[in-house]
Amino acid sequence: MKKLMYTPIIFFVLITAACSNNEVIESEPPIALIEINNKQYETILGSYCWKTSKSSNICVDTAGPVEMGRRNTY
Repeated sequence: MKKLMYTPIIFFVLITAACSNNEVIESEPPIALIEINNKQYETILGSYCWKTSKSSNICVDTAGPVEMGRRNTY
């Protein structure tokens, strides 16, 4: 009889654990790198939207790629 009493509790715990959201939320996007001939280069961050918390997002709009390339010459 005790087994039947614990079954709904165990079922509830398993369902709750399976449906939990364990994602890590960062405050800004990660740095993206490209690799050419075994040499890494940092990219320029353009427009993006990013999830900053479980309930809010942020969108950033930047200049186009041509204007950003002129501003950030290597």
